[in-house]
Amino acid sequence: MTLRKFTTGLIVTLALSFIILPSFVAAVAPQGITVTGTPLTLDKIRELIVQVVNFLLGIGLVIGIGYIAYGAILWITSATDTKAVEGAKSTIKAALIGIAIILGFGIVVKTIDEIIQSQSFNSGGFVGPCTSSSQCPAGYYCSSSGSCVR
Repeated sequence: MTLRKFTTGLIVTLALSFIILPSFVAAVAPQGITVTGTPLTLDKIRELIVQVVNFLLGIGLVIGIGYIAYGAILWITSATDTKAVEGAKSTIKAALIGIAIILGFGIVVKTIDEIIQSQSFNSGGFVGPCTSSSQCPAGYYCSSSGSCVR
């Protein structure tokens, strides 16, 4: 099994699991059973998205480092074969470009998360338009411009 087939199979498996598994989890609670727990807030959804993205970034970086190691092994084993050396260099270059893209994506996601966290979320509630202070999170009041402010 080649590395390309393995990687393709892994990506397809992960994609299908993200598509199929939620249908198994989305079962309806039977009659007479009360569902308890803490409510799902926008802040918790944001945290979950950040955790999933960080996990995927970690997986991507591990795969990228693996490709660099694979390219290094190809380079070492190519000896004097110039075509194989060029292929190994190409593999390492592609891995470095992939890692740079992954790190760039991580920076973009982190920046967006910081912006959202600093401007929109506080005390588990969304700070947005309002008509009365009861619509604002704790510590906020509804201003004359119709937005929650401290």
